[in-house]
Amino acid sequence: EYGLRRVLEDILIQEEEHKRDIANALSK
Repeated sequence: EYGLRRVLEDILIQEEEHKRDIANALSK
């Protein structure tokens, strides 16, 4: 359970970073 939750949290963090990268690319 704990390991799975940690993996899901890592995925969410990566998703947020990915969205931020896209936003930065579009704003240029």
